[in-house]
Amino acid sequence: MCPPGFSCKKYVDHMIFFKLEVDEKSVPCINETIRVDDSLHVQLFYKSLPLPHPKWFRSAGCILSSKSMLLNLSVYIKNENENSCTLLEVLKFKKCPVYPARVIRYALLLRYTSLQAYKLVKDEFPLPSLSLLEKITKGGIDPVKAAQLLLSKKLISKDIVLMIDEMYLQKSVDYFGGEMIGCNEEGSMYKGIVGFMIVGQLASKYGVL
Repeated sequence: MCPPGFSCKKYVDHMIFFKLEVDEKSVPCINETIRVDDSLHVQLFYKSLPLPHPKWFRSAGCILSSKSMLLNLSVYIKNENENSCTLLEVLKFKKCPVYPARVIRYALLLRYTSLQAYKLVKDEFPLPSLSLLEKITKGGIDPVKAAQLLLSKKLISKDIVLMIDEMYLQKSVDYFGGEMIGCNEEGSMYKGIVGFMIVGQLASKYGVL
């Protein structure tokens, strides 16, 4: 039942299909993973990062109904990995850290949508530096056109959209419900907020950081 090169492990309520490989340092690692639960719902992962389902599988309700689907999903994961390396191969910066292409895409879109939001998100997550993004765009890459091209070629998913923006506030503090609103524990007043919206296939969710 396993796709070629894969092994499987059975748990109480799900099965894991994984491909054990050896990296350049002869260290065993698992890059490609398919998780199937008891209801035959499928999750795909590459290096522990979730992957979007292919369009043909979404149209089937993301339910595994045949062994051939499992084989096609393993091929899809491999192709997604190869596509993610394309942008990095073009950049070829000798001294820059290696980021997955998906991180580069997200960083470019966020940076040129809202610089302030990018700086705030970068404080919490290991995103590329601003100097690296500047090198990329100086190399002739238009982040908006690149995203439109990737979307038209179905190399990125449009199922989930994350939008982030910042808003500056007039500094003030109010006492409400037994708490001080508008400042931190040290008494420093907030000067702005970051709002985000996650739009998915089923619903939209709003929040403020």
